[in-house]
Amino acid sequence: MHNTRPRIAVVTHAYPSAAEPHRGLPVYHHVLALASLAEIEVFCITPVYPKARWLQPRSFGHSRSTSASPSTALPVRFVEYPVFPVLSRPFNGFNCAARLTSALCGTRPDLIFACFAYPDGHAAVLAGKRLGVPVIIEPMGSDLRRVNTFWQRRFVSQTLRQSAFVVPVSEDLTRYAIQFGASPERVRTIRRGCHTSIFHLADRQTARIHLQVREDAELIVFVGRLVEVKGLRELFEALPPLMAARPALELACIGGGPLEQELRSCAVRSGIAGRVRFLGGLEPRSVAQWLTASNLLCLPSHSEGFPNVIMEALSCGRAVVASNVGGIPEIVDHTCGILTPPQDAAQLAEALSAGLDRAWDEEWIAAKFSRSWEDSAREIYDVCLQVLEEQGWSSGRVSNRVARV
Repeated sequence: MHNTRPRIAVVTHAYPSAAEPHRGLPVYHHVLALASLAEIEVFCITPVYPKARWLQPRSFGHSRSTSASPSTALPVRFVEYPVFPVLSRPFNGFNCAARLTSALCGTRPDLIFACFAYPDGHAAVLAGKRLGVPVIIEPMGSDLRRVNTFWQRRFVSQTLRQSAFVVPVSEDLTRYAIQFGASPERVRTIRRGCHTSIFHLADRQTARIHLQVREDAELIVFVGRLVEVKGLRELFEALPPLMAARPALELACIGGGPLEQELRSCAVRSGIAGRVRFLGGLEPRSVAQWLTASNLLCLPSHSEGFPNVIMEALSCGRAVVASNVGGIPEIVDHTCGILTPPQDAAQLAEALSAGLDRAWDEEWIAAKFSRSWEDSAREIYDVCLQVLEEQGWSSGRVSNRVARV
């Protein structure tokens, strides 16, 4: 039995900052639960683009983060590394690793836990080799499912092979990890949880009164980044005929992103702008209220790992219409939702209509799918202890790894 808690450095690019307070909230809550078991310090790796406007990223929103969101309660250091659009992609892991190694030297971690395989995990493995610290990688989704270049495939494969353990968030990602070369004996699926004290079954009409939603509305809620991969173009293509047939139908979009203006314009052109709400990023309690007020959650993504919002909706007893991709079918079946092919607006519209017509057993859904962040953190911590004990870690030993660097 260890008397001293292990020191774990968490490396991630997705973390709430003063510039983007709603970014990476699942990572934050996951790590916060782990902090009840170990000493945690977060290292948020942050790309720094050239100042010229035409050299800023166009495919996703980016705000430079240099300080933590005031609502977070864990120590975090922002580790900046230089990037150049497209050209620096093969070198981003190396550039990040150099800065990360320097930042870790003063921390003396017993273990590094990296969320995302690339560039986070790649940089963490390089830094870990330099410091003599084992690294656990947590693949999240697109980092394994959307690997498009030779260099990225090579570095992801190296990262998974050289890590001490891999803990994907879904069975689907576990299969990808093994295909990339991770040893099956060193891979364990650990699904994430949610705030069960916030996301739980509650009265729909009470939530609607608070949110000023009509009592008879058929409310669909989307929660996520407003980006192409979330299938929002297909959703907004499916909505006009569906709303024409269902006059009580409304949509609430929770989240921000580069597609917002395009989607707003699409809603205006389609004549449905008065029935679509763009709510921006919201705190978990507000998200829970909207899920409680809803009839359905819709997540028509092209690709996913194990989306937290589905766990949150199910914990609230709300059924889900989602794409049959990634880890989604591992938790969504006919008892709690409807799965559709990705990038198919017609079938999405049919599924949404069928989901709205069906009487779901909301109490059963909420009882079956309740999984807390603490449940997930305990499983992660067990893997951390296994790796540390294999490395000879003990509570009475003062780490001198970094001192040798």
